[in-house]
Amino acid sequence: MEEFLKEFGDYYGYPDGPKSITEIRETEFKRLDQGVVYLDHAGSTLYSELQMENIFNDFTSSVYGNPHSQSDISSTTSEIIADARRQVLEYFNASPEDYSCVFTSGATAALKIVGETFPWTQDSNFVYTMENHNSVLGIREYALGKGASACAVDIEEAANQPGQLASSGPFIKVKPRAVQTRNTSKLQNEESRGDACNLFAFPSECNFTGLRFNLDLVNLIKENNEAILEGTPFAKSKRWMVLIDAAKGCATQPPNLSEFPADFVVLSFYKLFGYPTGLGALLEPASVAFSVLNLAMHFHGWLSFFITLYYKLPLKQDKTAYYEYVGLWHMYGLLSMNSWFWSAVFHSRDVDLTERLDYSSAIAVLGFSLILAILRTFDVRVEAARVMVSAPILAFVTTHILYINFYKLDYGWNMIVCVTMGVAQLLLWARWAAVSRHPSSWKLWVVVVAGGLAMLLEIYDFPPYKGYFDAHSIWHAITVPLTVLWWSFIRDDAEFRTCSLLKKSKTKAK
Repeated sequence: MEEFLKEFGDYYGYPDGPKSITEIRETEFKRLDQGVVYLDHAGSTLYSELQMENIFNDFTSSVYGNPHSQSDISSTTSEIIADARRQVLEYFNASPEDYSCVFTSGATAALKIVGETFPWTQDSNFVYTMENHNSVLGIREYALGKGASACAVDIEEAANQPGQLASSGPFIKVKPRAVQTRNTSKLQNEESRGDACNLFAFPSECNFTGLRFNLDLVNLIKENNEAILEGTPFAKSKRWMVLIDAAKGCATQPPNLSEFPADFVVLSFYKLFGYPTGLGALLEPASVAFSVLNLAMHFHGWLSFFITLYYKLPLKQDKTAYYEYVGLWHMYGLLSMNSWFWSAVFHSRDVDLTERLDYSSAIAVLGFSLILAILRTFDVRVEAARVMVSAPILAFVTTHILYINFYKLDYGWNMIVCVTMGVAQLLLWARWAAVSRHPSSWKLWVVVVAGGLAMLLEIYDFPPYKGYFDAHSIWHAITVPLTVLWWSFIRDDAEFRTCSLLKKSKTKAK
């Protein structure tokens, strides 16, 4: 610290301001003298004591009304809001003729509005840099929901290229991440429609690394997109709009919108002032809640199955169960609980890692349950035959998991694989329920029919109702009671097979 002050002391601490930084800390941030070191200014800066005192005095001495009413106090409130909008536009050097300031509960809510209202079509593209806030990634699902393509990219920048004039500015190229592209295969052989709107999103400054992006990206994407996107699947797309996430960058270097006219700029006031702040919320609270319920129901079902086998039903002399499929159902229970755990994590924290863990665990449980369906419905009890059935399915599932994790996360192909394995096992259980004369076959029929209908919600999606209940979350809700009924059938099957085997053993003994 002493060396820093010795070298930069003449410039440090607002020397031309009414207070030095030391005086500001001593008078406005006295709470830091309690031994606290605060380093999270990238996420939320600290509010000053004078700031809070002025806000308190204003609120206790003024009367503010609904700005949409026609009273004097409402008119005063409207004037204050209009002045606040004007100051925000001035801060970004944005003309009110070109830009409007829309207040939201926070940067996440602002990004959500962009995702919901952007005119996505099947010819649209959503391109976003790898360095982006999680909330920007949420826009991707709105784009994919409308059939658009999505891709994460790296930005490569060099001072000059051979043959390029020194005055022409930096050389910038966009390089797609192969494993971060979704729904882009259609772009290889098709000419994109010129009237389709496309969105390019990047932060002015990365929250995590502090990397500041070259704002020339705005003009290059809007005016010279063929050059900057050359060699990418999006080079044929013409009509581009640009979103800048300036939530962190605007605190020290706000984008000059007269020079870099982005179409959308998102900022966060609590990152500037520390107060006020909006309320945090889950991106998909319904899906999270129903995923947790499914996890709980699978745990309850697996535990009751365990208790039934080892504490309610007779055991062999070596204390093992008579039921031949006990190990398979134990493995199924563990895989199911793992899958719903990562589903809950993914829907509350949508990042690349949690998305891959969610998809991979879902594929794992679907593949294993398909094996289980084949072995149980065809009564495969010989170990060698079980290996012959399981090996090709396990090989395919393993290959698919490696494919989506290390080569290409193809959302469409992954959906085809999941639906195919799901339908296959539903058909196997339906056939068995029809011919087996199992005493609990009615439970199978309910699970098969309701599960098949629920699967349609995964195929035919629709936007969230009231912002919470989309097709995916409703599918999660339907599987909760079906899970209870499914484990009830598994317990019944264990009891049925145990009783049958005991009767056969007694008959042989006679």
